[in-house]
Amino acid sequence: MVDWKGLAKKSIEKSTEVAKQGVSKSKEKADEKKREKALQEEQDLAFEKMVLGASLRAEKLNLKGKNKKQILEAEHIRNQQIRNNQFVFEKPAKTTVIIDDNFVRITHKGITNALTVGSSGEKVIKISDINSVQLSPPGGIASGYLQFTLAGNRNTQGLSEAVKDENSVIFIKDDLDMAVVIKTIVEELMAKDASGVTVNQQDLSPAEELRKYKALLDDGILTQDEFDAKKKQLLDI
Repeated sequence: MVDWKGLAKKSIEKSTEVAKQGVSKSKEKADEKKREKALQEEQDLAFEKMVLGASLRAEKLNLKGKNKKQILEAEHIRNQQIRNNQFVFEKPAKTTVIIDDNFVRITHKGITNALTVGSSGEKVIKISDINSVQLSPPGGIASGYLQFTLAGNRNTQGLSEAVKDENSVIFIKDDLDMAVVIKTIVEELMAKDASGVTVNQQDLSPAEELRKYKALLDDGILTQDEFDAKKKQLLDI
């Protein structure tokens, strides 16, 4: 005779065990997701700290919206480019400036530059040919400009002339920090060239790097706290 009662009991016990195993697996998956989330948040925080620590405009970045990750990733790329003396100005017209040993290389791209500057491609300027570096910060809705004045040339008289000058870089307020860095680096190289000393910009001494950041502090690009942090980093104190 079949023990229906016993079979029913075993069936219930098996179902209960399966249910317990299911709950256990679900809990394990939930715990794993929590661990992964916590690890990701920790990595994101470390990345944010690294990017902002290297940025010259950290306080001006808007990280409160949904695009925080994309903004930080873009700033990280920008930081790396600046560290390698590569400066990319996206607006109002894309222009790239590269400081390579004893040369400044300016590349104007796009239709806007073609219409205003009237040329495209790379313009190479020897540091020894530069008489001065003129920086006009943006104001209101107007862009700023950075101009390299060469022997025999006169300084640009305002933005309307700068946009037509192949030796000038037009930039918006968000990129003022890069313009200041370029001016500082080129003027340092000009001084070295005038004294007959050859310098590789990639191997600037801590003191020279510090002077560069001091100029950014004086121009209001860096805060005192940011300057102090850079000073400690450069002097290893």
